[in-house]
Amino acid sequence: MKKYFYLLFLFIFSLEACYEDKGNYDYNPIPPIEMEGIEPEYPVYSMLDRLQISPQFPNKENYNFTWTLFSTTIVQAPVDTISFEPDLDYKVTEGADTYTLTLIVENKHNGDKQFFNTKVIVRTQYTTGCYILKEIDGETELDLINPEKELLVDILKNTSSRISGKPQSLVICPDINYIDEDGKPQERVKTVWINSDKDARMLTLEHMAPVYDLNTMFYEEKSSEQPRCFVKNSTSLSYLSNNGFYWNYLLISTAAHKFGLPMRVSNAPADESISCSCNKHVICGFLYYMFYDEANSRFLINWNGDLKCFSNTDKTNAPTSELLTPNNMNSDLIYMGKTGSNGYALMKNRTTDQLLMYRMETTEYDKYDGKFFSPLLEAKEITSDKKIVQAETYGHNTTFPYIYYSIGNRLNLFDYNSVSEAENILPGLEGRITMIKHFTGTLPFSSAREYLVVATEQGGHYKLYFHEMLAGKPDLSKEPIVIEGEGCPVQIEVV
Repeated sequence: MKKYFYLLFLFIFSLEACYEDKGNYDYNPIPPIEMEGIEPEYPVYSMLDRLQISPQFPNKENYNFTWTLFSTTIVQAPVDTISFEPDLDYKVTEGADTYTLTLIVENKHNGDKQFFNTKVIVRTQYTTGCYILKEIDGETELDLINPEKELLVDILKNTSSRISGKPQSLVICPDINYIDEDGKPQERVKTVWINSDKDARMLTLEHMAPVYDLNTMFYEEKSSEQPRCFVKNSTSLSYLSNNGFYWNYLLISTAAHKFGLPMRVSNAPADESISCSCNKHVICGFLYYMFYDEANSRFLINWNGDLKCFSNTDKTNAPTSELLTPNNMNSDLIYMGKTGSNGYALMKNRTTDQLLMYRMETTEYDKYDGKFFSPLLEAKEITSDKKIVQAETYGHNTTFPYIYYSIGNRLNLFDYNSVSEAENILPGLEGRITMIKHFTGTLPFSSAREYLVVATEQGGHYKLYFHEMLAGKPDLSKEPIVIEGEGCPVQIEVV
């Protein structure tokens, strides 16, 4: 019986082998659509602009269309479908962010899909530009130079109210969490932190909506606060005042970013204070802040949340000289800034009025090894014949060992290495110089990468000069960008 079964099986198999398959299995790939009319990116203003795109390619009637939009900065961001039309005409209502816009083109006959991506940069009128912190009518105010080089004036007055007192500092801080007035958590909000000598305020960058002020930015009630400044590094936002140093770690995504108690000096000797009163000049490292404690005449360092005083030893653990001892200095800090791999501090002795310019260590403290040797490396006496003894406003170059300073409308330069001065390096300025800043990076309204920014004020009217640089000095062969407004600028910050 088995023999017949095998014979039957072989017979059926032979019939199958003789069958001629007349199917067509030649697969030809569908040629890609030659798309035109879509730009690499589209900068738009939220609530003001329409996103209008007309793709160009043959036989559009043979396809279906889907336009989608999603944020590129949010993990697992939702994908929103915004149109099914071949030509996009979309009113932008999204918040300030960077988005991917995708056009999906589907063949009506075979279902084949092709994808075309572009970038959409959504901003509000406040999220891109150069902010100007200024004093006007004895109060603190903001102007903004937008990418079109237009000046938006008196932003605080026009969105909420001015801040009482004279302006001190301005910090732009991304990724702040807070609880709004309705009790709803707000996460990863871009914010502006401003303080005067009397008050402070946190606002959302997108719409300039007030969130905190000096009475509400702490977990507990505060009194007798005299604000000095806000500062920021890679991991934290800090606030300095006459009452001490307040630290706020930004990398905890679930934290509500208010300030707690002022930090205490963890390694202060028994005969020294664990509290401090901060000067407004701060050097910011990657993980640390270095500042001067006015009440106790010493330099302090906050290293990632640990506030410490420096030892009276140098890098080799040898005792420092009296001149380079960072504690009990009996001096006032006039100005401090970071230039290249060093910091520079101009200090005046409280007894003799002698001016000293210190060169300071700044890079070693980012390499945490638990050793906080004296940051004072060298001191040079500033003799009375130097013009810098008459300085009114200071700034510093971030590459060369230069301190810029002003006397009236004259801008001078002090070279630390040679202890020499160059006078009137920017002739023809009108009015009193009120601000000096060396800026490296691209401005939203210009393509150069380095500027010396100088502000002057005369009769309540200011001029802001953006000069391109050459070897640490303004390049006088090129015309500056000049912005004019009302008030007295003290700081700029670029978003």
